[in-house]
Amino acid sequence: MKTPDSNFKLLDRLIKNDKPAETEIYNICKRIIKHVHNSNEHKLTIVGLRRVLNLTKRQDSQIAKAAMLLSSQSFDYFDVYFKLYDETLDYVIEELDTYKYLEAVESNELIDNEGNSIENFQDRLFPYFVYKNFDSQVAD
Repeated sequence: MKTPDSNFKLLDRLIKNDKPAETEIYNICKRIIKHVHNSNEHKLTIVGLRRVLNLTKRQDSQIAKAAMLLSSQSFDYFDVYFKLYDETLDYVIEELDTYKYLEAVESNELIDNEGNSIENFQDRLFPYFVYKNFDSQVAD
């Protein structure tokens, strides 16, 4: 498992060599890593990250890209799961791992734990990110 410092070094290389538009995502990645290591939070949503990083709703897509990037094999920082809400978006009816999510998207069909097909599932799935514990802490 990669250390936070190795992730910071990788992000610094990406910032140096990539397009300016991507730099903002890499900087959000750094802020996410610092937040996670300086708090007790280990399950984060896009809305939660927006709040703790003092970003705007307009930046949600950048937050999502940053969190997804941190879950990639290159960083190995988060595991990604998805909550499936009911039609009114009031209650979580199921949680999916990434494999089940990708399987549903590919087939355009989601089968719940009881074998029922769920319609319009894509509008009711929301990702959340679970921090993979590291042994070392981030220096300020």
